[in-house]
Amino acid sequence: MDFPVSNEQFNECDGIQEPRYDENGVLRGGPANYFGQASGGAADPDRYEGNFDAATGEPLPHMRRRPDGIIGPALMLVDTDLQTATWRGSVLVLTPRSYPPPTVTLNDGIAPSMPFLGVLLDTYKMTAFYRIDIEVRLDVNREKAVEYKVNNTGPVYRFFVPGQTTPWRFAFWSCNGWSLSVSDKDKQELGGDNVVWDDLLAKHSMVPFHAQ
Repeated sequence: MDFPVSNEQFNECDGIQEPRYDENGVLRGGPANYFGQASGGAADPDRYEGNFDAATGEPLPHMRRRPDGIIGPALMLVDTDLQTATWRGSVLVLTPRSYPPPTVTLNDGIAPSMPFLGVLLDTYKMTAFYRIDIEVRLDVNREKAVEYKVNNTGPVYRFFVPGQTTPWRFAFWSCNGWSLSVSDKDKQELGGDNVVWDDLLAKHSMVPFHAQ
């Protein structure tokens, strides 16, 4: 997961600020090593710790985009074995700690897979972090779209894999946003706050990338 860093946490003159602690020696701002949201204070989504409840460490409601309370998924390419024609990846999800281990079900256009079961990585107060390892069978000379669901419910997500003998399409970038020294006026003149992602998604919609 990627969260923005505020001017108070980082600036080009002073760099990362020192962590601050309360009178009991407890780091302020929840899980992040930055000072920030006080317990019971209003959340500021432009700050890392503003996305979490300062007392429980639980992600706040605006983070839980899915109706089932799961955060994610975040998909990662792990490996491709051309000898066995297998694409391997993993899916990261955050769930409330009381939830059972999540599953991921794939559909590559031929048949749905059996559910892949999540492995618990760690917990932080009220939140559990799970990795679900997944595999896709590669075709010889045809790329394909693979759809997947978390717990076989909710939104359908999609990614693309190449064939065994077809070229890969990669996307690269060196930064995911603007330097803090760029003014709002300059940002708008150059395409807005999300110009990198708008451009990437536009290209992906025309000819999808296999990895980034």
